[in-house]
Amino acid sequence: MVSREERLTMADTVMVQDVWSWFGGPQAGDAISIRFNKNGYVEPTIIHLRQEDGREMSVILTPFLGKVKVEEGYAPPETKALFQ
Repeated sequence: MVSREERLTMADTVMVQDVWSWFGGPQAGDAISIRFNKNGYVEPTIIHLRQEDGREMSVILTPFLGKVKVEEGYAPPETKALFQ
């Protein structure tokens, strides 16, 4: 269980639209999870955010590189950014 201090909060006008991960596929709803292994690695994952006014942003987590990329719009799972 994640402690209250470890949670990320966003403005009330921003919501997580869905999350796509390599092994988990698409996830939406109230219980979305992102798996990290004990070394901190994560499977290729895209977090799709949507603002109340309709603007979208994609946060892309890449495995092994320890990098996070942010792209405007809704990045599809086949995006090259997953492996760069």
